[in-house]
Amino acid sequence: MIKMVVADDERVIRKGIISSIDWTSYGIEIVGEASNGQEAAQLCFSKQPDIVLLDIRMPILDGLEAAKIIKQSLPNIKIVFLTGYDDVEYLKTALKLRASDYLLKPVSADELIKVVVGLKESIIEEQKKSFETLLYKNIVEENIYVLRSSFLKSLFANPEIVLDPVKERLLKISLEGPYFQVILVVVEDIFMLMESSVNKNKEFVLNLLSNLIEEDIQEKYRGFVFYGDFGDNTLILIVNLSEPKEIDEKLLNQIKSNAKKYLNVKISFSKGIVVSSKKELHLSLKSASDSKFITLHLTEDEVELLNAFMALDKEKTTLLVNKIFEKLEDKVDKNSLENSYKKLSELILTKAKEICPALKDEFTKSAAFSFNKRESENMKKNLIDFAFFCIDKIQSVKESRHRKIIKDAISYIEKNYATQILLSDIAEVCGISPNYFCKIFKEETGKSFVDFLNELRINKAKQLLLSTNLKSYEVAEKVGFSDYKYFSMIFKKYTGLSPRKFKEEGQK
Repeated sequence: MIKMVVADDERVIRKGIISSIDWTSYGIEIVGEASNGQEAAQLCFSKQPDIVLLDIRMPILDGLEAAKIIKQSLPNIKIVFLTGYDDVEYLKTALKLRASDYLLKPVSADELIKVVVGLKESIIEEQKKSFETLLYKNIVEENIYVLRSSFLKSLFANPEIVLDPVKERLLKISLEGPYFQVILVVVEDIFMLMESSVNKNKEFVLNLLSNLIEEDIQEKYRGFVFYGDFGDNTLILIVNLSEPKEIDEKLLNQIKSNAKKYLNVKISFSKGIVVSSKKELHLSLKSASDSKFITLHLTEDEVELLNAFMALDKEKTTLLVNKIFEKLEDKVDKNSLENSYKKLSELILTKAKEICPALKDEFTKSAAFSFNKRESENMKKNLIDFAFFCIDKIQSVKESRHRKIIKDAISYIEKNYATQILLSDIAEVCGISPNYFCKIFKEETGKSFVDFLNELRINKAKQLLLSTNLKSYEVAEKVGFSDYKYFSMIFKKYTGLSPRKFKEEGQK
């Protein structure tokens, strides 16, 4: 409901405005009436209305003086002046006070309804825009590292792309250079970091580490962190340099020390080459990536295999295992082939334990079984079977966790549907980001969060319409709709009938 105060020193006019029009049917609630400007100002301060109808000629404080006082504390309030005088000076003053309208007495009911309902619609639109702006800012803040990742991947994929300066500012990205260096930050044990945090969500704990890195970097450089495609335990750091010289090693050691001290996690760095243009950032990233995997003595195909496995992509995992073994079978003896098989199995086992430590014993047993079979059966098939076993187990755990999250979310919605439920509130209750919540909610229920909530509210509204004497606008409020017009539109969308028609049909 939109709240309104009526102020006029003539009681007949004041009462006529209040009682001659069924304001509630238009979604307007009269929260108070005043006979002078001072009372009007006090009412506005206590009731916080959205609209105030002010007679200009009133005792103690006239409407113009009252409006000045009200606007100082409530700058967004909509003021409609009522006057019996067609006075140009009054009109000028009203305009200076940013009055929403100016009506001459006597005012017809139709004219007054038209003005007030018009203001109501503009207020709802303003509230919606304000909410959307706030929601957007919150989503950006909560998911800044993920959003940066999406934004910057396009740069690495296409060095010729022109970056949007507005997005750079919004995502707190500084690409001023003139020189740049890309550094991969490798978390030695991501799950140690998760266990040391009150919130066990991976995104949350990686954000903690990202914040720590960015704060330390700012002591000497302009740098920022985002997520890349190198697995759950790797972040990407881009540093702006003032000269073609690598980042100070002492600062990196300080970051390592602080990560261990404050987050109880061990990290290492893989540095890329220094480049002199945004368009060359992909070269610095590639050299950092090569350095990371060179330390593990992995070939390019083996790196791709691990990335495919960590993405739980069975098809790509199979293709890469086949590709690796086809190259090996023609060039090495059986002993070397077995060593490669064991190396890849151990790498997959390590990554499986990192992704899902709760199942590390099962993974280890499966790996041992696979190793013992290598003499008698095809090693390539054994490796694929082992990888599939791990992927299936990991997916099962993830799906089970998703089901619990959605079960908790639905329980929360069913308890709170009559209040204003925000997506960010539910995501916070579930311990995940709003974007991720929307994704798994749709996967588990087949409906979007908004559709699910609206359907629940409409079903509750149908019950109330048929079982109580509540008016339609009262039912709307009972089930969580603050705007009756919007409620009617949604009700008709789901039932094909208006609330009034539905009630009439149900009573036949």
